[in-house]
Amino acid sequence: MPNLPRFHQRVAELLDSIGFAIDPPAEHQDLFSLSVDQAYALHLGMMNEEYWFILAELPDPVSADAPLDDWLRVNALSDQPLRPVLALDEHNHPCCYLRLPVEGIDVPELLQAFNTMLAQADYLCGKTS
Repeated sequence: MPNLPRFHQRVAELLDSIGFAIDPPAEHQDLFSLSVDQAYALHLGMMNEEYWFILAELPDPVSADAPLDDWLRVNALSDQPLRPVLALDEHNHPCCYLRLPVEGIDVPELLQAFNTMLAQADYLCGKTS
């Protein structure tokens, strides 16, 4: 992928802005993963030449009392930019993801997107409402 070095730069900028320094990634590395408070995994990955993603995966399947109606309302159409999508994976585990452009996004926007993802993942974990 020709934009892989730019993706690496975006990830390094984001992680640096939250206080994580990373070693230079392998030339073909297209995925970075973090564990957040042992509650969920956060993945930063390259989709294609134009887009990359942030994906939060929760380890447990959806419980019978999960507020699925509330979760679906979060996915309503909105004019809010960089808004995560809540979903269930193939194992019925909740997740949320956000697609980001490789070009045309600055560090404050990256940080805002990252913080929004953390808030949505915390919401799925029941940490916030």
